[in-house]
Amino acid sequence: MICITKEHIEIAYIVLDKDRVSPSRQNHKQKIYNFITSHLMCGLPYENTSKLKLIVDKRISNKVVRTDFDRYVREKTGFKVDISHEKSEYNKCLQATDFIAGAIFRKYESGDCRFYDLIKDRIKISDHLLR
Repeated sequence: MICITKEHIEIAYIVLDKDRVSPSRQNHKQKIYNFITSHLMCGLPYENTSKLKLIVDKRISNKVVRTDFDRYVREKTGFKVDISHEKSEYNKCLQATDFIAGAIFRKYESGDCRFYDLIKDRIKISDHLLR
């Protein structure tokens, strides 16, 4: 997740060890995605913020599943959240987010920190679930 304000850019992320997720929940990837997104948003250091804009990759093609995601995130966070689902090929911020996610993935999956080192000074929140 990238937080962009007029003053600066901050990065927040969660690492989930999928091998430690209980087998009964491993088939519910969308529910895990919903939980991680809302968990991360609840940890953002914006106590005085009443409204946030969340732009997510339009990877969810099913409108019912997208609506469930939107509802879940709005319900679990303490913010008014304006959520839009956009195709990453048309959104430069989503493309940057994909790069950042890839850099973080490479660090934890293979120990390759070359790209992570380029962004590490912008990371404000990093959390590990089921580590």
